[in-house]
Amino acid sequence: MAEKLICPKCSSDNIQKCSVIYQSGTVDHSYTSRSGDNTVETSGTESTALAQSVAPPAKHDEPYGALLGCLGIAGLFYLWNWTIVSIIFVLAALGQAISIKEAMDYNSNQWPRDYKAWQHSWFCHRCGHYFIID
Repeated sequence: MAEKLICPKCSSDNIQKCSVIYQSGTVDHSYTSRSGDNTVETSGTESTALAQSVAPPAKHDEPYGALLGCLGIAGLFYLWNWTIVSIIFVLAALGQAISIKEAMDYNSNQWPRDYKAWQHSWFCHRCGHYFIID
């Protein structure tokens, strides 16, 4: 006979897998509005507060655009012989490169572990406790 799953905090059986709560409480939508020759399209995602509270871990953004922007501006200031300002933007680009490296490390190392843990996480609807069942 299968073992009954219960909350380890309050012993309630009113528990649900976080991934199921998230999927059932999240909706993608898109709308198209036309007026004469004009067409406006909008899209997005809406989630309930509960779905947002059990959302999967997000990957970190890798700010390549900011890096390229800083390098481009640094190049322009260098061409205009504004060496000090150019150096400031090169240093800002270095900071962006460090951010990219940190994001890449998280996305390839920590995020897969966090996501796997999320796939095994549960929520108790009685006491609000989050827990993991392997």
